[in-house]
Formats: sequence, C-alpha cells, structure tokens
Amino acid sequence: MRAGVADRRHPGLAPRGRRRPAADPSRVVRVLRSPFVRKAIYALLGTIAGLGGLLGLKANLAPADTTAQAAAPPPAAAVEPSADAAKQPAGQTAGQPAKTATGKESTNPYESVQVKVTVSGKKITKVEIAKFAPKDAQSKSIGGGALPKLQQATLAANSADVDTVSGATFTTKSYKESLQSALDQAGL
Repeated sequence: MRAGVADRRHPGLAPRGRRRPAADPSRVVRVLRSPFVRKAIYALLGTIAGLGGLLGLKANLAPADTTAQAAAPPPAAAVEPSADAAKQPAGQTAGQPAKTATGKESTNPYESVQVKVTVSGKKITKVEIAKFAPKDAQSKSIGGGALPKLQQATLAANSADVDTVSGATFTTKSYKESLQSALDQAGL
C-alpha cells in the first residue's frame, strides 16, 4: 500500500497525513428525521418530563414544617349538635336525664382513640374524643382532620353507623369501635 492512499478494504479510515472530511450536514438532518430517532427523542423527553413531575409532586407531599402541624388545635374538642341542642337545656331532651359513657380505647397501627358520648333518651347529644394518641405527626394530621368529621356524622346519624372518612380508614375504624362501646354502655 502506498502512502497517502486509502485502503479500500477499510474505507472509514483516512489515509495518513490527511484529515477525515466532516460529516455531510444533510445526512445528519436525514438521521434526525428518521422515525426511530424521532421516537427515541420523544421517549427521552417524556421520561425527563415525567421524572420532573414526580420529583415536584414528592416535594409537595413532604411535610414542609412540623411546627405548623404542632400548632393545629387538638381534635379533642367536644362537638354538640347545632339546631336541636339550642332548643333544649344543656344536652338534655324532653326532661330525660343525660347519660355519659366512655367507650373502650381502640388501637390501630397509627393511633389510639377513645370516645365519650352523652345520650339523652334515644338521642346522642354530645360526642367527645376522650383520648387521641397518634404515633407520629402524619397520623396526628390525618386523625385531627377526620375526628371532627366523624363527630358531626355521629350526631347527624344518631348512631355509630357513619361513613368512613376518605384517607383515614384506620382512624374511622377505631373511632367506630370506641363509639359503639360507649353507646352500648349508655344503653343506646
């Protein structure tokens, strides 16, 4: 083989002393326009966008400040019926003595709940959370939002047959167990 002449058996190699010419720009454009490369580019861009969205969502779901959760009022406040209770004196209906009963403590993997009810005749007049002991800040936040809803639903239904609060299945189950125990003790 003579110096300076390309070897025909290896056409991609440039002869010694010479540079290989730059790629033809029209060929690069043709490659980028091929369906396979287009799909690969779209898949890569979609993956990047999806990961970015997931990371942004995860950042929003993470608790930003635990002091904000600690500053929330405890859910142990009593809930009384609105319209019917205003007509009757201090939790009683039609001259019947009020009975107060505290249900058994019900524990789940996330918290312990104990309910106290006041019953006058056949009507639940007051529902209180006697004990709410969450095991972590997230459980405190979930239970703190669910228990007032459960108390209102109990007064509206006048029984332990209340709907489960979405996202608080364990809290609802423990609340219902303790409430039913309290209602059994009160004779309702």
